[in-house]
Formats: sequence, C-alpha cells, structure tokens
Amino acid sequence: METKWISVEDALPESGKKVLLYCKPIGITTGYYWGKGHKYEPSDPCNGWCLMNVTHWMPLVEPPDGLKDVIQK
Repeated sequence: METKWISVEDALPESGKKVLLYCKPIGITTGYYWGKGHKYEPSDPCNGWCLMNVTHWMPLVEPPDGLKDVIQK
C-alpha cells in the first residue's frame, strides 16, 4: 500500500484525528489538526494544527493486531 503526502493546500484531515505530519523546521512527526474555529481562533498562528508551519500530512497506519487497545491514540 503506497501512501502519499497530502498538501494542506489540497485537503485537511478529520479534526482531532492523529496523523503523520511534516512541518518546517521540525520535519516528520505526529500531531493533530484541530480545525478552523477551535477555541484559539482568530489569532491562531498554527492555522488549526497542533504545531506551526505544517505543510503536508498523511494518515497513520493501523497498529499491529492485538496492540490496538495498548497503543494510545
């Protein structure tokens, strides 16, 4: 299964769902998109993300069988 990076200019993930993201200058990490209109609007420098300067994102893969309940989401 090939997963490609999605530009934040093209689409945004579901609000509150943990995703893999790329942000400058940190690089690749995990985080959340909280959505426009969350409690920090309108002066939110992160544009709805948990980090600043997010340029791309992609869904996380499902955890291995038997570990889904052990891993925090």
